[in-house]
Amino acid sequence: MSITGRLQGPSGAHPFGTDQYGRDVLSRVMTGTVISIAVGVIASASAPPSDRDRRLSGYVGGWIDEAFMRLVDAIQGFPAILSALLFAAVFAPGIVISMSPSASRSCRRSRV
Repeated sequence: MSITGRLQGPSGAHPFGTDQYGRDVLSRVMTGTVISIAVGVIASASAPPSDRDRRLSGYVGGWIDEAFMRLVDAIQGFPAILSALLFAAVFAPGIVISMSPSASRSCRRSRV
């Protein structure tokens, strides 16, 4: 931090200028970019296996897609509140589990 170098405009030494504490804005943007990309990669890689299976079955199609869609149709045949209560009782309370069938249906719809 440099109190004398605060709020400077763009220059050769600081292409994006400095902030109110005299820190280089370009280096802060680059650090934030690295963190943001790392979070995106980790989030994509750690997607639940069911999400990956859903996308794969929709992409490949065939009997795997048909079997999965029949399972989703059976689950969606129940009212949403009953499905949420059933999943919460069987697995663990959470909205992600109760919203899973609608997500798989929309994944398949986007391919067609």
